[in-house]
Amino acid sequence: MHFYNIMPKKLLIVSHVFPPAPGIGGRRWAKFAKYLKRKGYDITVLTSENISKSISEWVDDAKDLKIETLPFRFPKVVSNPGKSILNRVGYFIWVKLLKLIESGNYFDKSIFWRRQVQRKISEIIIQQKIECVIVTGGPFRLTNYVVSLNKNFPDVKFIADFRDLWTEDSEITFFSVMSENRKRIEKKIEKETILQADKVIATMDSIADYFSTLTIANKFTTISNGYDPDDFVSISREKEDSGKIIFVYAGTLYINLQYILTPLFKAIGELKKKQPDLYHKIEFRFIGKFPDEYKKHITENNISEAIKILNFLPLKETLTKIKQANYGVLILNDVYNFNLSTKFFEYISQKKKVVVVSNEGSASKFIVENKLGIWLNPKTSYEDLIKLIKDTEDKTLKQWDSTFDIEQFSVNSLTDKLIHVIEEPFNKGETLYARNLLFTFDYELFLGKRSGSVENCILKPTEKILELFSKYQITKAIFFVDTTYLKKLTESSEPECKIDLAKIKKQLVDLLQKGHYVFPHLHPHWRDAVYEKDIRQWRLEKLTLIGFMLFLRRKEVLFSVSQWI
Repeated sequence: MHFYNIMPKKLLIVSHVFPPAPGIGGRRWAKFAKYLKRKGYDITVLTSENISKSISEWVDDAKDLKIETLPFRFPKVVSNPGKSILNRVGYFIWVKLLKLIESGNYFDKSIFWRRQVQRKISEIIIQQKIECVIVTGGPFRLTNYVVSLNKNFPDVKFIADFRDLWTEDSEITFFSVMSENRKRIEKKIEKETILQADKVIATMDSIADYFSTLTIANKFTTISNGYDPDDFVSISREKEDSGKIIFVYAGTLYINLQYILTPLFKAIGELKKKQPDLYHKIEFRFIGKFPDEYKKHITENNISEAIKILNFLPLKETLTKIKQANYGVLILNDVYNFNLSTKFFEYISQKKKVVVVSNEGSASKFIVENKLGIWLNPKTSYEDLIKLIKDTEDKTLKQWDSTFDIEQFSVNSLTDKLIHVIEEPFNKGETLYARNLLFTFDYELFLGKRSGSVENCILKPTEKILELFSKYQITKAIFFVDTTYLKKLTESSEPECKIDLAKIKKQLVDLLQKGHYVFPHLHPHWRDAVYEKDIRQWRLEKLTLIGFMLFLRRKEVLFSVSQWI
């Protein structure tokens, strides 16, 4: 049993897309807001006006929330381009203007929102005594506008939620075709956002791992998308008796999936030619956006009997189709081959095994290892498809045999995890000002006519550095060790050189044990170095070109520290 504050905590959720505006971008926080309200939280939502003629499928989830809207601002003809000549001309003109106005990603729909959203958020925080602000992206610039208010409100926790990758998506977003200069600008804004947020939430571990490289602060949590049991309460339970093996894909098929879809459709076409009896036992149903560029594959492979494009269906009809299907389908590109989307959780919530069509990635491994479904490899699509059909007919795949805990991905359970992030104490200074700092040192003797002693040039200075690192709990410094000097020590017959080598070895082992790194460093002047025993130093004469060339030819030049540590 979970216990929450008796007095409702006041939260502000900022989402550019939110019901009644349609779009999958509004689903995540409409669901979380509904369950947060049920658990005693006072929720206000700030969103943009609905510029569509359609209404969100999740409008009922948001019906009891306080929702405030702001003007959309971004050019509507670019956001929702029409096919008329007038719309095309307007789109062309606006894109040219956006390129001039915006130095980063000019397709980010929140780029004209900064002033109005910051003013409105400040007003809501003061008037309603908001204790926590959660902003979700994309559009991603919005997250920056919101968390940059952090310094103005030291008692308010600012949480940034990322549903997708920001600057690392190289395939399906407009960012993937931006110039390198625009990408650099966007990456700078991305890093500022991560540094300024008090907490950062991501839908996948891999997204959180990427963002964690931008700061040393420990502020990252993964809270995935999930299924809402409320959605399945009133759907039809009747099974379809078509006699076919039904595969359902629910959602948008994104651009740049040719290298995944072409092998799949080709395999289905090959199945029709070589094993028509198996071909007539399958049917793939695509619910949602199916781009025209993919439809040619259906014609080219003559597989219209097996591929049904149902376009957009109401939510309950879509969930009914999922319930009646044999398999739910995930189609993932290489950038997102880790992604377990909302549709995945809806599939497994109904104990539908998942067919993931992708190159090998963490999602396919996770699904197979947990007996949640089957991986269909584009490289072996034909063979995999035949095996899938035959195993289904033999009933070896029909039974749900996974012991995986599905309940952990219900929105209700995920909300409990979210509440922990909201309620978790935080230090504003630690999260707001933490930066990455890389320490590197050349671990070597002095490069003059005389080398200096190993104690004064290496051992003592390194000990002082380690004392400082220990005091401030700093690890992962890099020490570039002059391995050519170490080789010279190992080749020397002088007892003093053996003693110096032992001291260095002991200190380098100490460095590694304290969490620092050791890498090789090379200086060719050691080839001609002469040891002066009376002063326990090396004489380093000027290296000639011939000597340098001879030095480079020696295989021992890359003498490894690991050989003697």
